[in-house]
Amino acid sequence: MYFLKKIKYFVLFVFLISCLSISFFPKIGFSSVEEPKTNKNTNNQPHLKYLLKATNLDDHLFEIKIQIIGNTNKEIDLAIPAWSPGRYVIHNFAKNIQDFSAQTQTGKKLFWQKLDKQTWRIESLGENNLEIEYKVFADDLSGTFSQLNQDHANFNGASIFMYLVGYKQLPIELKIEKPSNWKIISGATNDINQTEFYFENYDILIDTPTEIGKFELDSFQLGGNTYRVALHNYYSFNEKSKLLETIKQIVETQVKILGTPDFNHYTFLIHIVSPKYPSDGMEHLNSTQIIESSVENIIETASHEFFHLWNVKRLRPVELGPWDYSREAYTKSLWIAEGLTSYYGDLALVRSGYWSEKKFYSFLAEQISLLESKPGRKQMSLEQSSLDTWLFLAAPKSQLTNEEQTTISYYNKGEILGLILDLEIRNRTSNLKSLDDVFRYLYKEYYLDSYQETYYLKGRGYAYEDFLKAVNKVSGSDFNEFFKAYVSGTQEINYNAFLAHAGLYMDGSNYSREIRENPKATNEQIKLRKNWLLTQTKSRTAVFGRLFGR
Repeated sequence: MYFLKKIKYFVLFVFLISCLSISFFPKIGFSSVEEPKTNKNTNNQPHLKYLLKATNLDDHLFEIKIQIIGNTNKEIDLAIPAWSPGRYVIHNFAKNIQDFSAQTQTGKKLFWQKLDKQTWRIESLGENNLEIEYKVFADDLSGTFSQLNQDHANFNGASIFMYLVGYKQLPIELKIEKPSNWKIISGATNDINQTEFYFENYDILIDTPTEIGKFELDSFQLGGNTYRVALHNYYSFNEKSKLLETIKQIVETQVKILGTPDFNHYTFLIHIVSPKYPSDGMEHLNSTQIIESSVENIIETASHEFFHLWNVKRLRPVELGPWDYSREAYTKSLWIAEGLTSYYGDLALVRSGYWSEKKFYSFLAEQISLLESKPGRKQMSLEQSSLDTWLFLAAPKSQLTNEEQTTISYYNKGEILGLILDLEIRNRTSNLKSLDDVFRYLYKEYYLDSYQETYYLKGRGYAYEDFLKAVNKVSGSDFNEFFKAYVSGTQEINYNAFLAHAGLYMDGSNYSREIRENPKATNEQIKLRKNWLLTQTKSRTAVFGRLFGR
């Protein structure tokens, strides 16, 4: 999730003013229904078919039909999530549900009642085949909600699809009806004319944002995988070639860290909007949805969201997948899932050559200044910030609070923690190991080589303590005091002590801080810096030429 990163730039600005087309078969989670798959269904479990109609454009109403075939229960519950993974806010999507009804396949009406804000109970009376219908009002383009209008249809599954309570683990078939001249693109589509899909479970269904309309589609190949870039333009956009070229280089840069992903294709769903429209970005299993107004913002957001395909979508805290959609999912590890993703998203910008080293240093200095401007850094730890995200980070402001004095962002401090942790590991291991190696170890241990812990997805979640254990194991050093001071504690950071490992130093105060290269840096410090930033690799121009055949 990236939209909150934009908020910090706004806060920074305010503070300154006041002071101063290819067919392929996906490996994970979904396929065309034309491709038979073995599933975990049994004769005693119902079969689920979903139909989504995206044809009521003027009223902004998606129409949903859920067929439950093989029901044996006297009553069933259907619910819609109160929140969506990656966006840790209770949104209560049920607010946009209307015209709910339930009947048998033969048309017999069934009695139903709402149990709570998000759950409908139907007296099915053991009827074998059931049909549930409802409509969803949708006119909000974002990484959370959905939109249906004359221009396009875009949906995020948690805001649209109900689930059969107690059966989220079952496979789901989805069929989409749309205007005849519109096409469909998502992380599940084999081609843009496909209208029927198969998902291994509900969690993967709603982890697949979908764009339906008249979009531009480009693609590139890397490491045997296909990467698609779908552009939906509300406003003119003349920098597509620059965008595609840079996204490809960022993908290659990040793949070098954790290896070729275990899918055949990945999809960037990009919406070009007015600068006045709220920007957004959201990670998904095989895709990302990005809403931005400029090529620079798209690239920065794409770099963040793409690293999420490893960190949080596959390598994940134990609390994050499968989910309880009826209540908050508390974890102390969001600084890892989001803060360290921010670090690697920005590190990839300089490693790929998109950012200069000077630009990267300037950005890091801004992040440090932002944290140092927060009185809450002396009260709230990184792990507490992760737990309390449901209270503060993106929650609607329904009451006056003192959060400006008492809180920090795990995006901001998490990125700074990534910086100093990376440099400290490199220093303690004589430049032989890094945070890259920690992520490689965790990804292999908890995903690639792990047993499957739940129905949701390959691998198993890591506990909060497992991350520290991995750092200690990879580095061959004891980082317990480091974590006590800067992760579970609020000890002030001596930035220059860590920057010195890379032959850097910071001077200035408030928002005039600058990070510079020390002209007296030792050869070992310079070598560490080059290994960290990978500046000893080919220039950006040379690499782009190789990628694009020039």
